[in-house]
Amino acid sequence: MNALDRVMNALGDRVTNRRAGGCSARCPAHDDSTPSLEVTSKGNKVLVHCHAGCGVESVVQALRLTMRDLFDDDDPPAMGLSRIVAEYDYVDEDGALLFQKVRMVPKDFRCRKPSTTGKGWSWKLEGVRKVLYNLPQVRAAIVATSRIIIVEGEKDVETLTRLGFVATCNYDGAATADTRPKWGDREAEQLRGSMDVVILPDNDDAGRAHANAIARSLQSFPDCIVRLVALPGLPPKGDVSDWVAQGGTAAQLGALIEATPPFEAGTVEEMPQPRAARRRIKMVCATDVSPISVDWLWEQWLPFGKLVALDGAAGVGKSTLIIDVIARATRGGPMPNSDATFPPVTVVIGGVEDGWADTIRPRLDAAGADLTRVHFITMAQLGHTLTLPDDVVELANEAAKLGATWLHFDTIYGVLDSSVNSNSDHDVRRALGPLKDLAEEHGILTTFIRHPRKQGGTSVNAGGGSVAFTALARVQLFVGFEPGECGGPNDKRRVLAVGKSNLASHPTSLAFHVVEAPNGSGRISWDGPVDITADEMAGPSTSITPGAERPQRMNPFSIEKAWLRRMLSDGKRIAASELQAQACADGLAWHRVKRAANADGVTFERADEFPSYSVWFYSDYQSEQSAQLEHRLRDIETTVSTAPSVPTGVVSNVALDLNTSRTFPCVGCGKHWFPRPDTRCYACRKPAELAA
Repeated sequence: MNALDRVMNALGDRVTNRRAGGCSARCPAHDDSTPSLEVTSKGNKVLVHCHAGCGVESVVQALRLTMRDLFDDDDPPAMGLSRIVAEYDYVDEDGALLFQKVRMVPKDFRCRKPSTTGKGWSWKLEGVRKVLYNLPQVRAAIVATSRIIIVEGEKDVETLTRLGFVATCNYDGAATADTRPKWGDREAEQLRGSMDVVILPDNDDAGRAHANAIARSLQSFPDCIVRLVALPGLPPKGDVSDWVAQGGTAAQLGALIEATPPFEAGTVEEMPQPRAARRRIKMVCATDVSPISVDWLWEQWLPFGKLVALDGAAGVGKSTLIIDVIARATRGGPMPNSDATFPPVTVVIGGVEDGWADTIRPRLDAAGADLTRVHFITMAQLGHTLTLPDDVVELANEAAKLGATWLHFDTIYGVLDSSVNSNSDHDVRRALGPLKDLAEEHGILTTFIRHPRKQGGTSVNAGGGSVAFTALARVQLFVGFEPGECGGPNDKRRVLAVGKSNLASHPTSLAFHVVEAPNGSGRISWDGPVDITADEMAGPSTSITPGAERPQRMNPFSIEKAWLRRMLSDGKRIAASELQAQACADGLAWHRVKRAANADGVTFERADEFPSYSVWFYSDYQSEQSAQLEHRLRDIETTVSTAPSVPTGVVSNVALDLNTSRTFPCVGCGKHWFPRPDTRCYACRKPAELAA
């Protein structure tokens, strides 16, 4: 039964006028001879209004209903479309119900207490004693000096109860890590007399801060042993219920508790991040470190056990290039400009932006790769993606099973966790640090591609994001078009160069072309060594050598300003629409022309004609305009009869040339100038003609 039917049934014969979605009725809260009560259904609730002034509570009470009855599906007030899925009773030492906490779907928690009328619930806890969950069992454990486990929520208490433990929590959970804790002296006093307390924090900052607050509040209790136990293998924001769902047992939990040392009296340690083992600082003498040489897959280019960054502009062929090198590695060489061979290498590729089947596989085929030695990273669960640094350990295990010695990410941004700010040095080092450790520990060459940044500069700074990407990489490669090379993007020669190397001197750069393979995909055709550096391809450096003269910066909008001075020379007044059309024809962006006009002192004026239009001119020439216009008109009168006619409506395709651009006056009135000879004058409607 929905809320509207429930209310109308309660009104009975008081209803005087039924209609769709409601009714009119005599109010049961006062002596009503005329129908003054309006009942209207709105969404999942019923609105009740008495025109005589009776309150909603009075009407509901007179109908022997509760406020909850005004909502469909037993939804409480202010819950919208939420639904109760769990109820947790908070009782006193004798088991009498004090209040109840309910879990909603979508996820939300609300508290309510029994109504003072004895019917229904009140959704406010004023005047109610706030007790710990499962209080009778907690008090019994204190008397029996048994162990008590404190967790963050009621669901975890129920989980531990099923495992045979006595557990509890406070009703309002954990506060955020940077706010005042919700656990205080009120909650701690209810545990006075306890001898053995274990705290199991949730795996997040708020959970650890909550655990620390509990531990601090219990340290003053005499003979109370407090342990903070970090459960291993918890996912982010995970709790003991998640740990049990992963296979954790009561025996395993008991062993973890016993293995955790108690805090010393009067001291409180901060709860650490859960890790398989606590990190301890250890010193190693230099004499105990045996020197080793760098093992190279490709001498001076690709070292095993290190991070290598590959940067370059979009469309230059970075992905196609690395596929060619991967194919050579799976065959055992040789590498470009080298005759050396080596044992074939197994490669794992992840984070690719291109499709495996329609792009990566055809490129591998075109490059002649041994496909049995190439593996793509996917996830066992649909919708999940590889994420760094969270999946580093699992990635290392899977790579070890394959015997892979090369990991490649195209691009690195595609595998970084969404919480990692790629422009933050701290975030990038935190994310790539475990990957760097993995590479060094297992001797795995790890390469990644980066997109370029918008600004120019040296090749080392060419990649987008934080400089920490390049700083962590021991070798940085750069791919670019050969400077001064003519032709379209498909015809230009590319160059592979080393921009940075901490392990060896820079090798000679190598030139190559991207050509079409028989299967239609792109492949690399190597041209050989070339004397071009990475910085020459990246562009001139913006850094200034100490003591050197600072280079002159190009005047902003210099081209647009020169164009405007040519078009508006000699005091010409040209309509803005005509200038815009000519700027478009000459390949200039109109928004840049407008900014140049503002910066260069162009005057804008509305013409006193209908329809009105905007005229642009340089006011510096106004004093000379009359004399110059008269002179030009005399010249026009002598040449107009012999000037070639231009059909009206024909627009000439004039290339931008600041030395030859011309404007044309109107031969009818002589008041206006136009960038094209076929334009009709706004004033006299006659076409402008070519002047001598």
